[in-house]
Amino acid sequence: MVVSFFRCTFAATMTKKAKYFQPTLSAKLGLRVVAIVTILFVVIFSVVFYYARRVVKEEAIAVAQQALETTVLNVDNALHRVEVAVDGMKRNVELHLDHPDSMYFYSRQALEDNPVMMGCAITFVPGFYAQKDGLFMAYHHRQGDSVVQASHFGNVPYTEQAWFTKPLRRNAATWIEPGIEMRTNGHPIASYSVPIHRKGKAVGVLSCDISLRWLTDLVQATRPFPRTFCAVLAKGGSFLVHPDTAQLVEGAVFKQLDHWPGDREQFKKLARAMLNGETGYMKVNFFGYDNYVFYKPFKNTDWSVDITCPETELMSGFHQLQRDIVPFVAGGLLVIFVFCLLYVWWSLRPLRGLAASAQHIASGDYSWPISESRRKDEVGVLQNNFRSMQRSLVAYLAEIEHENADLQQQRVALRTANERVQEADRVQSDFLSHVTGQMNRPLSDISSRVDYIRRHHGEMEQDEMCQHADEIQRQTMVVTGLLDEVLQQTIKKGGTKG
Repeated sequence: MVVSFFRCTFAATMTKKAKYFQPTLSAKLGLRVVAIVTILFVVIFSVVFYYARRVVKEEAIAVAQQALETTVLNVDNALHRVEVAVDGMKRNVELHLDHPDSMYFYSRQALEDNPVMMGCAITFVPGFYAQKDGLFMAYHHRQGDSVVQASHFGNVPYTEQAWFTKPLRRNAATWIEPGIEMRTNGHPIASYSVPIHRKGKAVGVLSCDISLRWLTDLVQATRPFPRTFCAVLAKGGSFLVHPDTAQLVEGAVFKQLDHWPGDREQFKKLARAMLNGETGYMKVNFFGYDNYVFYKPFKNTDWSVDITCPETELMSGFHQLQRDIVPFVAGGLLVIFVFCLLYVWWSLRPLRGLAASAQHIASGDYSWPISESRRKDEVGVLQNNFRSMQRSLVAYLAEIEHENADLQQQRVALRTANERVQEADRVQSDFLSHVTGQMNRPLSDISSRVDYIRRHHGEMEQDEMCQHADEIQRQTMVVTGLLDEVLQQTIKKGGTKG
């Protein structure tokens, strides 16, 4: 059926001159239907894609925000466990301040009981232990799978390092962001430092270190999308977590402002929001690409974490939806196009038959058969009415032909009668001419005798007068006989015409 359809469509749409293209009515209707359906599809799917994009974006933002909440919760819980462990050890240290050698035991035990800790230092203000030559530090750190003791940390005395000076100055537990010197076995670390008290006075600091690599793994574990990355920014502008390890230096965020490849105002606004401990998200351009940055501070620290999602990653679900739907829409339009052409071609098949019949009727073939349609729609009604009209036309033409035959017979009869009348007229004319010729002599004789009698009646004798009168009467009888014959011929002709 499809092959026949395309063959008929092709044959109907090509004229005798190849330079003209005249599509059939079915092709025109099919194309118009498909055009209307295409417009409706475009409008509907534009609206659908608009709202789908918004919904997908809202869902992706919700997923990213949930991942951020999970990250903050996980890190807060992990840091809280470190805080609880350090606070518990601090009580034991304060109970045994009179036994300085026990500090080494507690420093080592802290690492053995808490695998996340990289190092533990118990230090005191200068002169607290007079027998220890002024400064005292019990420090252990991890080296591979072992816990080793060290006599110093960093390149300067611990009394000049932030992890010792800040908690003493604040007289409160403090998370210390990493500095240049804060490394254990070459790995950056952050420290949780608490002051050690005796009789309400801060006399030392207990500091435990965590690896920023461990913190990075903890933060990266809750990434919402494969191509997202996370960063943790400390109050002082240093990154504790960053996908580029070269940025794990003191004040890195301020150094980036001088060489930022994108919109610096956006980046300043983002850095300011994170340093101020705000929660939210904003759209920032990195290296020519739009990204959504979600940020939130941790509970007990001055740190903020952000999750950066490229817009293409955030909207990957929508783009995948487009890639999945567009082929189906195109295929659906193609199916609708073929279906419309086939359906319109089938629906207009009676019209094509009527067009062919009309051509035959126009050429004089009035008996060309037109089948009866069982369809109840307008096309079926048209076909049946056209069929009835053709039958009526054939009957009318047959009646006209019959009447023409009768008229032809009458015309022949009239022609024959006319010929007879013309023949009768000719005979009558000849007869009249003959009679007229016959009447000339008697009339002439009567006229001459009457004229003679009128001129010589006084001189004529009775016998001669009677003789002339008898001759006139005889000639008169001859004329009367001839007139009777003319009258009979006239009556006979009149009867024939009647």
